Amino acid sequence: MVGPDGLTYSPDRNRELDDLCASVLSRGMGRELLAYLRSITIELVGGPEITDAQLRHREGARYLVAVLETRMKSSLQRKGKRNAGK
Repeated sequence: MVGPDGLTYSPDRNRELDDLCASVLSRGMGRELLAYLRSITIELVGGPEITDAQLRHREGARYLVAVLETRMKSSLQRKGKRNAGK
């Protein structure tokens, strides 16, 4: 099974990783951490002064945060939590 990071895992391992992200990031301080990571990656806009290297670095960080969010949401949806990841 291919995970949201593009790597292949057994279905059990994929679920374990999803559940780990949900356990850590879906409530309390983990939710605050995820909000902070979003604010410095996904929600940060680069202006015309950004270099190619800076843009590539920022896109890599955005990708990582998106993988974490995707795994968290997958676990919450599988477990039937309302408003998964919100």
